[in-house]
Amino acid sequence: MSLLTQLLDHYSSGAKDTGVEDSQRYSLSAASVRPAAVLIPVTDSLSAPRLILTRRAKHLSTHAGQISFPGGMSEPEDEDLSATALRESHEEIGLKPRDVRLVTRFQTRPSRFGVQVTPFLGIIPDGVRLIACADETDEILPVPLEFFLEQPPQRVDYRETNGVRYRLPSWHYQEEEIWGLTAMIIEDMLLPFNQKSRALR
Repeated sequence: MSLLTQLLDHYSSGAKDTGVEDSQRYSLSAASVRPAAVLIPVTDSLSAPRLILTRRAKHLSTHAGQISFPGGMSEPEDEDLSATALRESHEEIGLKPRDVRLVTRFQTRPSRFGVQVTPFLGIIPDGVRLIACADETDEILPVPLEFFLEQPPQRVDYRETNGVRYRLPSWHYQEEEIWGLTAMIIEDMLLPFNQKSRALR
């Protein structure tokens, strides 16, 4: 069974419980004072699905030059947080909302700037044309999804915020470091596969 099929089988079966099918449950009125959302775009290639990451523009005031998911702060016109993730992805990498199949919503995580970030897993066409918006994005970085399963994090740090201890993994892909909230979200997404792998050892 391909990695993409396993990913879809696992998360599609639980989509109702994780919120994508229930927009009212995760409306902006129920979100943090400073809500944001990101899209986890995975290409629909059965043989080699890729995770689409971006390198943020170096002139930005926060997270400049860091590897991240497309996404950002919610706006009043966004119907819900999934709409935020889709709008921001369109603005940053030219990904049209109609080309995204939302699968599930992951745990909302606080950033070190006090923003509550909600990730959404979305499947996109393997050959879709993506264009980096120079105002926000320096580069689009497709990474084989298998890389994160085959390569353990090169480093794991821990941080405590408001009495909660967070695990902070870090991967190096080519010349880029994938760390911080982005790496935490990736680890969240792949947790079921890592647990299965450990159980088979």
